[in-house]
Amino acid sequence: MLEDLKKEIHENTGKQLEAFKKETQKCLKELQENSIKQEIEVNKNMQDLKRKIEKIKKTQRERTLEIETLGKKSGTIDANI
Repeated sequence: MLEDLKKEIHENTGKQLEAFKKETQKCLKELQENSIKQEIEVNKNMQDLKRKIEKIKKTQRERTLEIETLGKKSGTIDANI
């Protein structure tokens, strides 16, 4: 009888351990999938931000060039006066 009880406890412990392993693997897989999705989203956002920064830099360069051009024209006008 004691041996039967030990055997039953051993079997139940094994079943619980197997269920725990499966649940742990499932959670780990979900975490990995979510991490991959988040990484893709972060990379996408970074690319969007890089494009916006480049657009701003281009606009700033164009504005600086316009200001320099206006300054040169203004200087020419002032010299003629």
